[in-house]
Amino acid sequence: MFDGTSCVMLSGETASGKYPVEALETMVSIVEAAEGGIDYWKRFHSTVFDHTASISDAISHTSCLTAMDLGATAILTATQSGYTARMISRFRPGCMVAALTTAERVRRQLNISWGVVPFLSGNVDSTDRLFSLCVDTSKKEGLVQSGDTVVITAGVPLSSSGTTNLIKAQVVK
Repeated sequence: MFDGTSCVMLSGETASGKYPVEALETMVSIVEAAEGGIDYWKRFHSTVFDHTASISDAISHTSCLTAMDLGATAILTATQSGYTARMISRFRPGCMVAALTTAERVRRQLNISWGVVPFLSGNVDSTDRLFSLCVDTSKKEGLVQSGDTVVITAGVPLSSSGTTNLIKAQVVK
């Protein structure tokens, strides 16, 4: 949140005692109140970007910048290892990040990345199909709807980890 934390863990000490559900509810309300007090786009705008970064880092940053400029509802990313989704998450964009991955382990790991909603998907053989799958999955899951603007990022060649090099912006049909 304020210090870059992606998640809050409920410890055994917090969960034990006579009122574990109430303790959890209190923690959730504190986190929600803290999150509600942050203007993420303003925070992103004031972030200094390291211009000696890798192509993947630059694409992640540019995805957030494009989403902010377009007022996008979500950034959609296809990721083999989860790296791209985590890199986008670190910039704390003011919109949701939907991550499609083919690996169950990566999907589980992305659950604790700030603002990332991960989904498991099958392999695809073309960028057009990948873009369609990202949009269709996000639409089916209720994250976006017709008329929303989204930013999609992926890597070519497909199914190769560490190749994030592509951005597309579109209106959901």
